[in-house]
Amino acid sequence: MGEKMSKKKIMPVELRYYEMPQNENVLALLGDSWKRPYRQSADELHFHNFLEIGYCHYGDGEIIFEGRSVTHYSTGTLTIIPQNIPHATWSYGDIINFWEFLFIDVETFLAGAYKENVVFAHELITRIDKKPYVLKAEEHPILVESIMAIMSEKRNPSEFVSEIEKSLVQWLLLRIAALTPYENAEVDHPVRHRKAIHKALEYVSEHFMEPIKINTLAETCHISETHFRRLFQETIHMTPVDYINFMRIQKACEYLKSTNDSIEYIGTRVGFVSQSTFIRNFNRFVGVSPYKWKMTAEDNKMKLFDYKITALRGW
Repeated sequence: MGEKMSKKKIMPVELRYYEMPQNENVLALLGDSWKRPYRQSADELHFHNFLEIGYCHYGDGEIIFEGRSVTHYSTGTLTIIPQNIPHATWSYGDIINFWEFLFIDVETFLAGAYKENVVFAHELITRIDKKPYVLKAEEHPILVESIMAIMSEKRNPSEFVSEIEKSLVQWLLLRIAALTPYENAEVDHPVRHRKAIHKALEYVSEHFMEPIKINTLAETCHISETHFRRLFQETIHMTPVDYINFMRIQKACEYLKSTNDSIEYIGTRVGFVSQSTFIRNFNRFVGVSPYKWKMTAEDNKMKLFDYKITALRGW
């Protein structure tokens, strides 16, 4: 008889977690460090915890999305990719491409901007999260103008930079939401799922330093533990336990950078019951030991988001 059908190849997906600078509305990745060949293939997808907006100043290649849909990009391409959308950028050959990026915490920003109109904020978030876009700059001049204005403020801050940025980001998000026509229908399941587990994410953020039981997280969302585990992994692409440890390591990075506390104390402070568990998880997510990270982080030229904090999951 014929040979057995081979198992479907499990593709890893990398979470690239960025920390929003304090008192800022947008994280900008700008400058010469983003002039490079982009060689991430369809087997090396990644996603972000924020909305990613990219602009290709020059280059040629492909944007690859989960499901292996492929869209060509070239000079003047604009990308708008919601959080949790796996994707990759593949430039043709070894020719240098130049991309610059903006990252926005859409839910936090819009919740603050529309405190008196939460229904409208929810509608905007839903429409922005709906799907990714790969656009031609010449067909969307207003979007490009807004993006370039934000990048300009980041490069050369003006006197009222915070308020100017806030206005520009709000204007940009409204324009992005307008790309998706209003539909009076049930929200797509990734957005529904994220909202279903939102209380659990808030709980982890507030109690990461304490022992956390998965059934406690499920109870905060008013769903069964079995259903919660499935929704959580489908939405965050990590198990609840991995996410808890991931948040602990993220906080540990902040403490290592900003305090003189011992590494042993920081491990306990963020909720790990033993030093060996802390070091093992730190190596897993960051790729180096906390001792090595601490020495590198002391270089004032480095920023937290330069580090590759990842979580891999079979896809």
